[in-house]
Amino acid sequence: MDIPKKARRCPHCRAKQGIGVGGLIVVIIFIGIVTSLVLSPSEDNTPKRPGDMAAIQAGLDEYAEGRWLDTQLANNEDGILIRITVDTEVPINDVAATSYCTVIGDNLRQNAPDHVRDADVFIYQFGELVKACTY
Repeated sequence: MDIPKKARRCPHCRAKQGIGVGGLIVVIIFIGIVTSLVLSPSEDNTPKRPGDMAAIQAGLDEYAEGRWLDTQLANNEDGILIRITVDTEVPINDVAATSYCTVIGDNLRQNAPDHVRDADVFIYQFGELVKACTY
């Protein structure tokens, strides 16, 4: 017998009806959308500027004024090396050195070339290593 398209059960035998071709297509599309959302890589929403060692140097030089004497940058395909020389008569403490590392890390996240995965920062005072930071 013919069964109405919207019927959930057969009016004669009371058997449940399947979802049909249209329902199956909707289910497949839904599964595809959910799968693509789950498996898609997450994106960092931080605006990226093109990698620019000059921008890194400029940002460090601007922040350095009155804080440290010299900044040396080196870059290769594996990472960036930064050496900071603090030239004050009073020894810097770990809090100050850590705040320097934080500012440098922020600068690197904004300006480091995308291919660079690692950066090492070494802060020296009186010829001795005070703090090392890795990004």
